[in-house]
Amino acid sequence: MPLGSLSNEQGFALIAECTSTRNLLGYGSYVVRDAPFWDTTRDPVLTMLSIGMEKLHKLALGLIVLDDEGSWPAKAAMKDWGHGIAAMHHRLLPELVRRAGDASPFVRAKVGAIASNVVVPPLIRVLDLYGRSGRFFYLDSLARSPQVFDPAHAWGDVENAARDDPHVSNLMGNALERPADQSAWDSLRSAQNERIASAIEVIWEAISSASANGVLGEVGRMVASELAPTSVGRQRSS
Repeated sequence: MPLGSLSNEQGFALIAECTSTRNLLGYGSYVVRDAPFWDTTRDPVLTMLSIGMEKLHKLALGLIVLDDEGSWPAKAAMKDWGHGIAAMHHRLLPELVRRAGDASPFVRAKVGAIASNVVVPPLIRVLDLYGRSGRFFYLDSLARSPQVFDPAHAWGDVENAARDDPHVSNLMGNALERPADQSAWDSLRSAQNERIASAIEVIWEAISSASANGVLGEVGRMVASELAPTSVGRQRSS
């Protein structure tokens, strides 16, 4: 089935890119929820999520350009976007709000949930910085050209934002009152990780829902099921 003005080759590439994006975000969210120790999972999580979130934003912006101009952005335009997730996010969010103005209350609520989620800003920041340079933090230190950005510190900002949630904050208080109670710390970790994973999905679901309801154009509507969180297949053995 043709996808608007895209060639068959472009259509297959768009579907493959949607599949790649949903699998990266799906597995990244799973690891966030399941991670018992951030020392062993932080870099895998940041790698998957920074790539997945970059792809998600480029897909959304590309679909908007396709809808407005009738063709997918040229490679030069997409290279200009680079790995700048934060810049793309700040460009995309007001456009989503504007285009969703005539959409259903359900879609408007999904889009509005991005701005109201306190974990989203530090999450976008750490993924942006990690994708642009932070993944080479220690290599640059080896080369005697240290970065200002520290991935571990920036991820701490995400965790702190997650602890602003009343439920997570209460669990934090319980754990601090009973420092020897491992179950209290496990409950805190689980709730905190759930809050972070939910922030990832707030962005993902908003873009997916907007796409499914035509906010990103007719081609966006046609490929929305390929991008949806509910389309992620089995990613683990049990």
